[in-house]
Amino acid sequence: MKYILGGTVSLNAVIGAGAYGVVYRGFCHKRNVSVAVKALPLNGGPSTSLDHCKQHHLSCGGEEVECIAGVELDLNAVVKNYATPCLLSQGRPRSRLYREVALHAKVHSHPNVVTIYALFESHDTLYVVMEYFARGDLFHAITELHWYVHNDDMIATIYNQLLSAVGYCHSQGVYHCDLKPENVLVSNDGTRVVISDFGLATSQLECHEYGCGSSFYMSPERLDTVVKPSTGKRTFASVEGFSTPKADVWALGIILLNLTCGRNPWKRASIHDASYRAFLKDGYFLERIMPISPKLAQFLKRVFAAPSRRPSIDEARILFNRISQFSAIRKPFALHSPIHYPQKPQRPVANIHPPSPQSPGRDPHISAVPTLSAMTSIPSSDSICSGVQTPLCPSPPPELYSKILLPPIVIHEQPPKRFHANVL
Repeated sequence: MKYILGGTVSLNAVIGAGAYGVVYRGFCHKRNVSVAVKALPLNGGPSTSLDHCKQHHLSCGGEEVECIAGVELDLNAVVKNYATPCLLSQGRPRSRLYREVALHAKVHSHPNVVTIYALFESHDTLYVVMEYFARGDLFHAITELHWYVHNDDMIATIYNQLLSAVGYCHSQGVYHCDLKPENVLVSNDGTRVVISDFGLATSQLECHEYGCGSSFYMSPERLDTVVKPSTGKRTFASVEGFSTPKADVWALGIILLNLTCGRNPWKRASIHDASYRAFLKDGYFLERIMPISPKLAQFLKRVFAAPSRRPSIDEARILFNRISQFSAIRKPFALHSPIHYPQKPQRPVANIHPPSPQSPGRDPHISAVPTLSAMTSIPSSDSICSGVQTPLCPSPPPELYSKILLPPIVIHEQPPKRFHANVL
């Protein structure tokens, strides 16, 4: 069975499915280009056509063709009618889906925001035809392809693109509110990234939708709760609303740590998290647990400050471009070149001296860092974690990194005294 949308776009395979819809790989015959098609049910639940496509798993093989009756909509008209301030709704009604598309379409002209080619509407489904990225998302590029960790040149290139895209969104009054590696798509050669998935985006400078998003990338004002004396019930501490542009800046800070060393600093930026509490008490905490440069640590302290002291996206871009080194482990390599790591020194035998730590066969920056033997459980939260156990190891070989972004080192209530920055 082959499906044709609006007579111009063929749907070839299901490449993703979630609670709110299905994503297809397709082909736009009008533009002669591969596309990704996001299908969103308009009635708040899975539509009949979506269920049918899930069950039969679309395939372009075969001669039978079924046309999906879809009317192409004018993107400019959708932006004009729906890109207005509105609170998010948990039920994701029809108007909320159109707002998601409208806010995305308002900024999709930027080279680092995924492009919308067309928009179709059927009786029960909204189809968004977008730019297709075969390599997948930034999460896959970091954890599976190992393209960016300790590669300062690529980190600078990619992160400047993210800052540029988010800065443009903010200048147009669009605030993403769900920035994370899974919502950043990567080009085939890894040199270009684009922001996608505006499902939680808003045009409000202040938002009251607490707890929505991925906890790893949410700022503390979106997470922390307090007990209200009058009722005794727990409520969010920032009852007046949180700053959406400052929340995006915080999320970009976590993404920068992901790019630099493939890890998260804490499970959630809450006073209930031991690692985050240690960061609040110890100004050198990030340098001690992660292989980052002192200048990067200083930049992150600004980004992870209170909202009133946190830089804007434009200020963050200026501060970021003053950093000359991101990783404390200087290991430059080409993006697609094979990575060779030093062999473990052999046990000395008669008349043969063991290799020196400074000999050509070893990297002093790696050998100087001890390996931690502790094991930690990976939490099961959002789409980041899988519940497996992974050794925390500061050395850079890809085989020693987890296939997911590692959580922070589990620490005690009283953090240990500061020790050398090279020791994680």
